[in-house]
Amino acid sequence: DPEMSRGLGDVYKRQDKNQPIAREKIIPTEVVSQLPEFPGGARSFMKWLNEHIAYPHQCIKRQQQGEVMLSFIVDTDGYATDLKVENAFDVEVYRAILNAFKRMPKWKPGTDELGRITPVKISVPVKFQL
Repeated sequence: DPEMSRGLGDVYKRQDKNQPIAREKIIPTEVVSQLPEFPGGARSFMKWLNEHIAYPHQCIKRQQQGEVMLSFIVDTDGYATDLKVENAFDVEVYRAILNAFKRMPKWKPGTDELGRITPVKISVPVKFQL
């Protein structure tokens, strides 16, 4: 897929303009030896976000757009927990992210410098752009 071939840190656009755009970047918020891994890796995670976070219809109608910061903790069992959404410009944006978050598959947990499985906070910017 040529849309997925750009490097990490780039923004990629989907053909479907009614989908938000997740940046291909995961921002760890603490020092860990091994980051948690989404099934299939970082690109698969970005693709999963793009396929599961719906751009709310009322926001499209109102021409609302913006970037939100999604953060969560991948716990020691690989579950994504403690979702926080910053800069949600509409309650429907928050709901769309929450609905996707509830369906997120398990991750491979992260490890600390001693190789022990540890919870890791992950932050991901998601751009809602018309």
